[in-house]
Amino acid sequence: MEVAMTLLSHNQRANHERRQRENQVCPVCFDELPGSRGVFLSCGHFGCHDCLQQMARLYTSEGDVTALRCPVPDCRVPCFDADVLRQLLGSNSKLLEKWEELSLKHCLDSMEDVVYCPRCDLEGDGQRVPCIQDNEHMATCEVCGFTFCGKCRTVMALALVLYRASTECASVDDRLDALEARAAGIGPEAKAARAELLTLRHLAKTTKNCPKCNFGIEKSEGCSKVLCGNCKTHFCWRCGKTITGYDHFATSDCRLFDDDEIRRWNQRVHQVDKAQARAHEARFLAQFMDPERLREQSRECPRCRAAVLKESKNNHLRCYACMTQFCARCFEVLPKGKASEHFNKLRSCPQHSDE
Repeated sequence: MEVAMTLLSHNQRANHERRQRENQVCPVCFDELPGSRGVFLSCGHFGCHDCLQQMARLYTSEGDVTALRCPVPDCRVPCFDADVLRQLLGSNSKLLEKWEELSLKHCLDSMEDVVYCPRCDLEGDGQRVPCIQDNEHMATCEVCGFTFCGKCRTVMALALVLYRASTECASVDDRLDALEARAAGIGPEAKAARAELLTLRHLAKTTKNCPKCNFGIEKSEGCSKVLCGNCKTHFCWRCGKTITGYDHFATSDCRLFDDDEIRRWNQRVHQVDKAQARAHEARFLAQFMDPERLREQSRECPRCRAAVLKESKNNHLRCYACMTQFCARCFEVLPKGKASEHFNKLRSCPQHSDE
C-alpha cells in the first residue's frame, strides 16, 4: 500500500507539471496560454487567472458564493475551494474573509437543524448566534442561555419546555399581536420588538418562501419565474409551485408578468402599452403549449390571419401582429376606443364566455 501511494503521488505530480507546461484554452476569454499562467480547478478544468479572478471578485462582492462554479458549460461544478480562492483573491484580502463568512452562513442556512437566537441581537449589531434545535424544534442559546422554539422563534421559559412540544406554534397574527404588546414598552427589548415588527410587516408584503428549502425570497421586479438563491430552485411567484420552464404560465392562470411590472416597464421605455405587452406575452407562451390545445384556444385574426391566443374567458382579443381588435365569437373587427360597445349591445356577443 505504501508503494502504491508513492506511485500515485508521483503520477499526480508528473501530470500537474505536464499540464503546467502545455498550452491551455480559457473557457471564458478563449485565450491560449501555458497552464502555469492560469488556475486548474478541483474539477480538472482550466481558466486563466484574470477571468477566474474577475468571477471570484464579482460573486463575492455581490454575496452570491453559490454562483462560483466551473465556467465550462457542461460542468458547472462548485469547484472554487479555499485554495483556489487564496490564489485568486490573496491570502490576506478582505474579499477572501468575506467569502469565508458567506460560505459559513450559507452552510448554516442550509442545515435544517440550525436556527439563530432571537435575543442575542437585541442591539441589531448583526452578531447572530447559531443554535442547534432538537426534534421538537426546541433550541437553547449557549451564549445567553435562552430557550426558544426554532419554528416561530418564541422565547420559552424553562418551565414551559416540558409541555411546549404538545402545543402549536403561534401564528403570524399571534406573533404580530405579541410584538405589538412588547413594542409598547420601553428599553432595549421594546426597541428590538418595534424593529422586528416593522421587518415582519415588510416581509409579509414583499417576500415568499421557497417551496423546497423554505428560504425567504424578495422579488423587486421581473417576471413571475423566480430563482431561489439558496437551493437554486425555480418556482412561480404567483402560486408557489416548483417549475422548470415557462410552460406553467402557458397552461395555468398564473401571469408571467403582472400589471405592476408592465406599468414599471412602460415608465422606462414608453413604447409598449398593456394590451401590446399582453399580446407579446401570449405569443411567447404559445411555444410552450401543446399544439392541439393551442389550436383550441387560439383564434384567427380577421385581417392578417395570424393565430391569436384567447386568454381565459375574454372574447375581446387583440392581434399581436397587426394590433387589430376583434371579437372571438363572431370575428367582427372592433373600432378603437369603442370596442366595449360591441359587447354591450342587446343580442350581441358576451365579453366573457367559456367558448
